Amino acid sequence: TLAKVYFQEPFDEFNTATRWVHSKARPDYGEWELSTGALVADPLVNQGLRSMTNDSHYALAAPLEQPFHTKGKTLVLQYSVRFDKVIDCSGAYIKLFPVDLDPEQMNNESPYHVMFGPDLCGSSHSVKVLLGHKGKNYDIKKPISPINDQLTHLYTLILYPDLSYKVLVDNKIKAEGTIAKDWSFIQPKMIEDKTAKKPKDWDDRAMIDDPEDQPPENYENQPEEIPDPNAVKPEDWDEEMDGEWEAPMIDNPDRMIWFPQSIPNPNYQGVWKAPMIDNPDYEEDPDVATYNIGYVGFELWQVTPGTIMDNIVITDSVKHARQVAEETWSKFRKAERKAKKALDVERGLVMNDRAYADDDNDGDDAENSNFKGGLSLANDDFTFVEESVQKVDIGSESQELDENSKAQEQAPAQAIPVEQDGQQPSKPTQDIPPQAPVVDSDDTTTVTKPLKAQDEKRETIATYEKPSGVPVQAKDGAEDLPEQELPTVPLHDEL
Repeated sequence: TLAKVYFQEPFDEFNTATRWVHSKARPDYGEWELSTGALVADPLVNQGLRSMTNDSHYALAAPLEQPFHTKGKTLVLQYSVRFDKVIDCSGAYIKLFPVDLDPEQMNNESPYHVMFGPDLCGSSHSVKVLLGHKGKNYDIKKPISPINDQLTHLYTLILYPDLSYKVLVDNKIKAEGTIAKDWSFIQPKMIEDKTAKKPKDWDDRAMIDDPEDQPPENYENQPEEIPDPNAVKPEDWDEEMDGEWEAPMIDNPDRMIWFPQSIPNPNYQGVWKAPMIDNPDYEEDPDVATYNIGYVGFELWQVTPGTIMDNIVITDSVKHARQVAEETWSKFRKAERKAKKALDVERGLVMNDRAYADDDNDGDDAENSNFKGGLSLANDDFTFVEESVQKVDIGSESQELDENSKAQEQAPAQAIPVEQDGQQPSKPTQDIPPQAPVVDSDDTTTVTKPLKAQDEKRETIATYEKPSGVPVQAKDGAEDLPEQELPTVPLHDEL
């Protein structure tokens, strides 16, 4: 069996300028550019599609290499997202559209088959997984949380032919199950009979009073208090001086409230349930959750721009999606975190080391607690083994930032003070404005730090190629693409 790759977009200049179509449904759609953003682990691999316009709707679509009819096939939709700015309210989800979409007229009312990805607005953060059925779109019932930390994160949706599914964030399973159970558009074949009532003689008492258990003899005639039978007269008690000793009074245990013991009910019939009957609304639908996909695109609203979407893959091969994830995301995780730490230190942000740690082995995913990070193939599914991450330098070894000893040295004087040895730090003696990375030319960006708090001269700590920020120039209309053979990947042990 050969896998088919119906769409793969790394967002290099050549492909992006010729395949994506801007919608003309309204004149004020937001603009896009090709950019790596502030963090650059690899200038080519990390270049993605970046939103540019504040408070804007966006609408951009591209045709698949050929229509993808998912009946009897696995659908894998995967892409990466990085919020390059602190997000107030922005969607970053991707949509799969039918073959009859007119991309130049695409808008928020355009029918779609699948919507998938993070959506952040105020305190409401979620990963949307909407599936289309008979003209309506239904969201997943399970809550899935996205990650919003200005690093690149990988989102993967897998829909299997048996109507099961998986949602993964950074290669960790965040939701899995069946479409019938976790979406509300598939009616069950059998339902409870709402007209049925529990019979009057139905005995659903699991425990009953023991009819043979009787109260103590003369229970009603017992005094409320009795002398404490365990009390002992003190040795120094002097009857001539103290009088006759009497034991203190206590509550009479034979006069306390009495209840018969409970025993299992020999006539217990269990909890009554209404009988199941045929669901009159059930329809046998062999095409449920199967789609004929012709386009992929972004139709969303963003208050805060700067979201970078990259490395879109639409395929019927889980294995191929894993390979793309390894080549474009896994290899660069540590390098990106290192670059973020350097940038945060330069900007005077005080962060703990956990904010920059690789979380493959943090154990916070109970569903994958036996996994160690990395990728391997097993039963056409995501599993995890030890990972070897390729190191990408952002500066010479002599200029690398030491996580502990140099953090304060490189932060500007006005940075938030850090406590040491439990003592409150003294306040800075002067205010120094934040020092942002210096752009030396159109081609390179030099990340620098002040030599001293009082000195305007700066020492270079890293230099990397500046992203070109090439605007996305899309063609006016979608040309009819000739049907062609798709790139194939051998599936030795898949499916």
